[in-house]
Amino acid sequence: MAGSFGVASYNLHGINNGRSGLLELCDNRNIQIIAVQEHWLHDSNLHLLNYIHPDFVGFSISAMSERLCTSVYCGRLYGGVGFLWRKPISSNVTIGTRATSGRCLSLALSLDCSMVVNIATVYFPCYSTSISYSIDLSECLSFLEEMFDDGLPAVILGI
Repeated sequence: MAGSFGVASYNLHGINNGRSGLLELCDNRNIQIIAVQEHWLHDSNLHLLNYIHPDFVGFSISAMSERLCTSVYCGRLYGGVGFLWRKPISSNVTIGTRATSGRCLSLALSLDCSMVVNIATVYFPCYSTSISYSIDLSECLSFLEEMFDDGLPAVILGI
């Protein structure tokens, strides 16, 4: 992984809505890692991100897993975060922790200089006065606090 590399963050607003913008990011040779939020994919469709661009592979989590296991759901899917990275750096990427809510995911990137950098993608909740907002926000902040505990450099991406 010689030289510098670029990292981008992109809110897809659904894989179908954001596909063209994501392809533009993938076509940019300066970008090595893309953090995505709001892909709106269920567990059974998470593999679709791996088919976005032939030069990229990735990993993602769904925000719908627990919801669809515990109740009948009507309406469109929501949430979910993930990462795409160029295939040549795959050996330098290790998936880190993930939040069960589907709002937070981290990876560790090993650089050539024997340095490891933690990278997180986070989809923060929209502000409201509800208790569910407080719970979701607390989960995101706790996730980030845990990521910083190892003392490694960190990058936080998302909204």
